[in-house]
Formats: sequence, C-alpha cells, structure tokens
Amino acid sequence: MTWIVIGAIALVVGLAVGAVGIGGPVMVPVLVMIGGLGVHEALATAMVSFVVLGTAWTILYWRRGSASLATNVAVGVTGIPAQYVGARIATVSDASLITLWFAIALMALGLLALRSPARPGGIASTGESGGRLLVFAGVGAFAGLANGLISSGGGMFGVPILLALGYAPLAAISSMLVLSVGGTLAGAAGWIGTGFIRWPVAALLAVVLTAGCVWGVHVAHRIPALVLRRIAAAVCIAMGVVLLSR
Repeated sequence: MTWIVIGAIALVVGLAVGAVGIGGPVMVPVLVMIGGLGVHEALATAMVSFVVLGTAWTILYWRRGSASLATNVAVGVTGIPAQYVGARIATVSDASLITLWFAIALMALGLLALRSPARPGGIASTGESGGRLLVFAGVGAFAGLANGLISSGGGMFGVPILLALGYAPLAAISSMLVLSVGGTLAGAAGWIGTGFIRWPVAALLAVVLTAGCVWGVHVAHRIPALVLRRIAAAVCIAMGVVLLSR
C-alpha cells in the first residue's frame, strides 16, 4: 500500500514536470515520510530517477519544436557544472538553511511570475542577442547550483526566474531542457559511490514519473499561455511550501 501511494504521487509529480518543468522536490519528503528512506538516501535516489524523467521531458519537447537550441546551450553550459558542484556540496553538508532560503526565493518568484506580463515571442524566438544569452547563462548557473543543493532538476528554479522576467511559459520551460538532462546526470554523478542510492526505488520512480510526464507535456501544449503561466506560478509557490516542510 505504501508504494502504491508513492507511485500515485510520482504520477502527479511527473504530470507537473511535463507541464511546467517543476515538481521534482516533492519526491524527497515523500520518500522520507512515506517510504522510510533517510534524507540522503531520498536525495540520491530521487536525483537518479530524475535523469530518466529529464531525458523523456527533453525528447518530448524537442519533438514538438518548442525549444531554442541557443538558449538551451547557454543555460546548459553554466548550469550543468554548477549542478554537479551543488550535489557534491549536498553530500557533505546540512542543507536545511540553504533549503529555507531557496524555498522563500521560490515562493517569491512564483508571486512575481503571476504579476509579470509575457513578452511577445519569448526566448524561443530566433535571432537571440548576445546580451540575452548571457542572461540565460546566469539563470542556468543559479538554477543548476540550486538544483544540485536540494536534489531537484530541470526548471525548478530557472522557469520561475524567466517567468518573473516576463518570458512566455512554453519558452521559459523549454529553455531548461539541456540543463534537465545534463544537470541531472551531473547531480546523480555527485551521489555515485556514496552508498545512498536505492536503485530499485529509483527505477520504479523513473517509470512512473515518465508516464506522468508524457501527459503533462501534452497538456502544456494544449492550454492557453496565460493559464499555463498561472499554473506554473502556482506550482512554484507550492514547491516553496514543500521545501519548507523539508
């Protein structure tokens, strides 16, 4: 019964990630409070499952032509190494204070995203300027480091920052694809050899999370942009509350 509940929650989390690129950190407290894993076991196991989830999410968005290669490269170049550094720090530190600040920041970004108007064309438009790509690189570095520190992945922090800056929801979400794959791989690599990864649990989560993700991507491309922005902002705020509970 315990793992049925965890599986149901993972399906919903996968749906949220597929739709708005946010939701992964829910799995850590779920694995601790319901699954009985230790905190470091939950962090490591969740990160490994996010590698599969992030890969599926990326493939699904690229197949729909929703992503910009230039912005993904800009985000990934800084975000991937930053996520590895964050994961290594997390293996040897008590990240409770860091998590607290990130939770507050995430809720604030969610509120800003609700108020920020979308920019026409968003970041998925052609002809990206050098200055704009530098912004994406900066967002990638911060998002990657934060993802590694709290064992999240994808657009957990990058999406709300870009939404708060006024970029269109699909453009903001799809700019995190390279970071989603490379960052989660780097983050998972940071846990390899620590003995904390529960491989059977990670495999189960990966399958269920990916199933939810497929439906989430479909939803994201069917609903109006304003509705998607509000959903993404609401999920950001909810994730901030989840982080506080950790």
